[in-house]
Amino acid sequence: MTNTSSITLCYIGESYQDFWTPTQTGAALSRCFYDINFSLIPFLYLYLYGITQFILFRTSIKPLKANLPVYKRLIFTIPFHLCHFLTFTEIIHLFASIAYQTNSNPIFLSPIIRSIIDAISWLITSFLLYKERYVYGVLRPNGFLFISFISLQFGKQIFSLWGWNNSAFWWDLSSSRSIFDFSIFVTQSLTIFILLVYSVIRPFINMTHKLKSVTEEDEPLINLNERNIEPGSASSEQVKKSKLQFGPKNSSAFSNIFSKCKMLFPYIWPKNSFFLQLRVVAVILILLIVRVTKVFVPIFSKNIVNDLTDNFMRNSSTDTAYLLPIQIPWFNIAMYCFFSFLLGSGATGSGVLANVNGLIWISVTQYTYKKLQMRLFEHLHSLSLRFHLGRKTGAVMKILDRGTSSVTNILHWILFQIAPAIIDIAIAVVYFIIAFDIWFGLLVLFTMMTYIMGTIGITEWRSQWRRAMNELSNEIQTLSVDSLLNFETVKYYNNEEFEVIQISEAIQKYNRQEWIANASLRILNTFQNAIQVFGIFIGSILCAYKISLGELTVGDYVLFTSYLIQLYAPLNFFGSSYRFLQQAFIDMENMFELFDTDLEIQNKPKAPEMVVVNNEVEFRNVTFWYNPEKPILTDISFSIPPGGTVALVGPSGSGKSTIVRLLFRFYDVQNGCILIDGQDISEVTQHSLRKNIGVVPQDTVLFNKSIHFNIRYGRVKADDEEVEKASKAAEIHEQILSMPNDYDTIVGERGLRLSGGEKQRVAIARTLLKSPGIVLLDEATSALDTQTERHIQSSLSKICINRTTLIVAHRLSTIIHSNQILVLNKGRIVERGSHHQLLEEQGLYASMWEEQQKSLLEGEQREVDLKEQDLIIPE
Repeated sequence: MTNTSSITLCYIGESYQDFWTPTQTGAALSRCFYDINFSLIPFLYLYLYGITQFILFRTSIKPLKANLPVYKRLIFTIPFHLCHFLTFTEIIHLFASIAYQTNSNPIFLSPIIRSIIDAISWLITSFLLYKERYVYGVLRPNGFLFISFISLQFGKQIFSLWGWNNSAFWWDLSSSRSIFDFSIFVTQSLTIFILLVYSVIRPFINMTHKLKSVTEEDEPLINLNERNIEPGSASSEQVKKSKLQFGPKNSSAFSNIFSKCKMLFPYIWPKNSFFLQLRVVAVILILLIVRVTKVFVPIFSKNIVNDLTDNFMRNSSTDTAYLLPIQIPWFNIAMYCFFSFLLGSGATGSGVLANVNGLIWISVTQYTYKKLQMRLFEHLHSLSLRFHLGRKTGAVMKILDRGTSSVTNILHWILFQIAPAIIDIAIAVVYFIIAFDIWFGLLVLFTMMTYIMGTIGITEWRSQWRRAMNELSNEIQTLSVDSLLNFETVKYYNNEEFEVIQISEAIQKYNRQEWIANASLRILNTFQNAIQVFGIFIGSILCAYKISLGELTVGDYVLFTSYLIQLYAPLNFFGSSYRFLQQAFIDMENMFELFDTDLEIQNKPKAPEMVVVNNEVEFRNVTFWYNPEKPILTDISFSIPPGGTVALVGPSGSGKSTIVRLLFRFYDVQNGCILIDGQDISEVTQHSLRKNIGVVPQDTVLFNKSIHFNIRYGRVKADDEEVEKASKAAEIHEQILSMPNDYDTIVGERGLRLSGGEKQRVAIARTLLKSPGIVLLDEATSALDTQTERHIQSSLSKICINRTTLIVAHRLSTIIHSNQILVLNKGRIVERGSHHQLLEEQGLYASMWEEQQKSLLEGEQREVDLKEQDLIIPE
């Protein structure tokens, strides 16, 4: 007769559920509890957190090459090799445990299970380190995951000391097996201790030796983001700064998440409003109350089932002891309905408390939105002209709009979707461990985390097709708009069918990507459903087993399944929540990049107000450049006496308009200084400087509001009488009165409803209303025809009376009466003097004058010839 060995999970007298086991000298740590649970906890932690880190590394880390010395390369690979070694020791221990128990009866599985779990844990750790160190080349110190996992493993080794009196452990050294187990224990403890010490000292080891990006060698000398940077645009240094704020552009939106949340905090917590602070606290308290009391709904459901089951047993029993009146569980039914009313049901959870919380949160959201909008708008206006010339206004406004909306969306998703789900899971795990046993808690934790991490992984995987759909959707829209805008061209060449075919092909491409995206969504839904069913199936089997033993009731089964379904309900939308949150973090990043843009032009600390009496302007040895290799202005020196007029002329690109911008302090000079009444403009406040300067630009841009608003913009506190007076001085008052709504006439976007001459007169009226001591005319008439220019000149002359004036001119005939004319060429003053003096010198100015006079005569002769041929009608 063959002697067969029985198999049991735990040592004799022990249970995986009991922490302590009785011994001859008192209670000691249960070896079965130690083997199963103390190995399972680090494994589950590594499994759940490791998937998250793997996803973040996969999407956010740029491969690196590290040309490290040999000793640093050894330090770099220590954790990887030690994890391999620990995996090897666990495999040896696994085979040894099996070999030692070959002829024993019964065979205990707990040490075998422990070795398998620990071996898998160290393999996962090795895999993550391999990905981190070799594939992604991350040279930073070990992260929180690695350190915390090593700490858990080291803590497990220390906890084994509590089993000192338990003969199932290895402490007595009474057999070859206990000696072997003790040797493995000491070896692993020392190795884990070395890993722990390494993790502590690693931040102090410099590993950044000749570190560079893998793709850096292959990148062009001029980055794609910097090729279009021109003088006056954002410098390459500024672009690089903004690119380094949150990592590469292809990084995961959730990298540096704690730093991003830290930046969000000032916009959530209203410092100066105790009332709003109370609202924030109230929202958080109600949120916690809702999460804690959520468990009562399935509990009262359980009580109802148990009560009704008892009634059924009484009704069906023949025992006279049960012949009692049937009792309706009024209290449990009432409490079940009460908590359902308070907490709501289903995925939305739209109960009374949730709605109250939403109402309270409205004020906080409005505070956040307003504060962000105001700060960002103020910041944009404080940035230099260099920044605004280098950015598309539409893109900046899109960042502003999306950024502020993203913050409120992030707060909503985290506070009312993500955080409640996580808290619910934590409460459920604790509740099931206490009310049922540890296996129910671990089952809930495992299924929920697998559900969440799997959803994140599949959603990241699906994003490639969603991006393709967005691009193809934009392509369809572009083709449609382009075709309709070129309607006449399509008709001219009889290409209606060709246009339809183009749209059809684009839609077919879109449909293919949409099909794949929808198919991947079905895969996600199937995965989520499979995890739900798996959790309910395993839990139902456990419940049925416990009920058969009399340890649980039918009501407990109802509680478990209803509670699990209640947990899954909000997670059904987790994929969408994750995607929306991801996009919101990206939008928020772009907004904070704007916040991090340095203020190029700033007031110096305690800068005084400018005091202007005479309005004397002086440029003293001014040198300026956008790029040091290409100076725009070199050693510019001149002065404008009080009430005098100086004109700047020269070829395009000679630096004329730059001088105007420097005087208005749109930029700071690299060398030299600019003085007004002897005061350096860089030493005074920008507001006081610009208050004393009026500008009439070449291309006047008006607000899409009334004429009255645009004129009064020169001095917003001016009354109607002052506005009309300025309009009369600019000779536009009568024209305004002839318009349908006179001063209330809307000028259109950028003033497009007005002619060029009318726009310039509005600009002149606005400057007259401001009444500055210094006037800058930046080619104010160069965009106008000759006749309109002559009419405008009289209005411009009124501005210059008794004011210090700097004129940038294209038509030399407009500046012949200037006190002094400066001729610029390649950033230097090559000639200076009055109109007659410069003509006598026969230099650059004289040649420019002769060429313009010749062009003027030719234009007049052409007009005469056309009139003679009746090709134009004389006015």
